Amino acid sequence: MKLYIVRHGRTVDNAKFILQGHRPGKLSKEGLRQAEKVAERLKDIKFDVIYSSDLKRVVDTAEKIIVHHEAPIYFKENLRERNLGSYQGKIASEVDWDNLPADVETIAQLYERVARAVGEIYKKHPQENVLIISHGGFGRVLHAIILGIPVDRFSEVEKPKNTSVYIYELKDGVKGKIILENCVKHLEEI
Repeated sequence: MKLYIVRHGRTVDNAKFILQGHRPGKLSKEGLRQAEKVAERLKDIKFDVIYSSDLKRVVDTAEKIIVHHEAPIYFKENLRERNLGSYQGKIASEVDWDNLPADVETIAQLYERVARAVGEIYKKHPQENVLIISHGGFGRVLHAIILGIPVDRFSEVEKPKNTSVYIYELKDGVKGKIILENCVKHLEEI
């Protein structure tokens, strides 16, 4: 499977360093422009199927992309950002990451969810071109899994930029090689 991953455009909360988690989020003006630019970049790629997180910030990004494609699109809850529970809506620098409340999804739990979600997609489309439009945390964890980076070293993985493009050639679920990572060349003229 050739897998393309795109992170959503910049949100109003991203600009304020507010933790979004499972909150819907709203694309900023810059985020809308970013979504249009990544849509333009991807318009000539033939996707067999498109998957998207069901949260508004990603759906709004996906809507810009899918106008150029005839592939079926599926909006899935399991492609969401890390569930930050009671930390959602708080400023990132003001929370205690060393003492997580019970309602916050751990990185280990996120690894499991991402591997399961991508593994299920792989089983359905092992020989196809697939696009997943999702979130920074989701994409970062997938990248770590493909690189073989364990949970305790997750902080070493670069954070995806808004509307960054990753391309992987996957074989047997989440095993494969990296073709492109964290690329935002489509934003150079913004």
